[in-house]
Amino acid sequence: LLQWFHRNELMVNEPDLLKLAVRYESVDAASWLWMHGYEINWLKFTEIAKENMAIPMLRWLLDHGPPPSLTFAFELAVSCDCVEVMRWLPEQHRAEIVIWALHQDEPLINDARKMIWWILTRTLFDESSRRNIRNETRQLKSSKILLWLKENLANSTACNWVFTATENDYGHGDQPTKKQRTE
Repeated sequence: LLQWFHRNELMVNEPDLLKLAVRYESVDAASWLWMHGYEINWLKFTEIAKENMAIPMLRWLLDHGPPPSLTFAFELAVSCDCVEVMRWLPEQHRAEIVIWALHQDEPLINDARKMIWWILTRTLFDESSRRNIRNETRQLKSSKILLWLKENLANSTACNWVFTATENDYGHGDQPTKKQRTE
C-alpha cells in the first residue's frame, strides 16, 4: 500500500505512520518509511519496541540508529534478553559494566551473568581496560561473580586474560613466557 502511494506520487502525511509501524512490529514498513524520508525519533521508538518486547523491530532500530546510552543498553540487555546490544557500546562502557558486576554482593541474575559473559568473550579490550578489569579481579578475590566467572570462563581462550598474571607478577609484560606457561 505504501509503495502504491509512493508510485502514484500521493503523499502520505500521517506523522504517526512510523510510530504505528513500530508499535505493530512491521520492520518492512518502518524501513520503507525511513528510506523515504520519514523522521525517526530513535529513543522514543526503541522505548516502544522495548515495551512491546518487539525484538526484531528493536534490533532494526538499534542497527540503523545512534548507539544506545549505557543505561538503556544495560536495561535492554537484562530486560529483553538482548545482550547483542552490547556490541553498540564503546569498549569503555563494556569495561564499566564488567567492573560494576564484579562489585555486586548478590549473585547476578542469569541475564546479567549472560551479559557479562557475552562482553568478556566478544570484546577485545585495549590494555588500559584490561588492566582496570584485572585490578578489580585481584582486589575482589572472593566475589561471587568472580568465582562464577572463573568457573565458566576458565577454558575460554577469548577472555583468559581476565585471570592471567600481569606485569608485576612476571616482570616483563602482559603474557607469561613460554617457560612460565608450561609450568
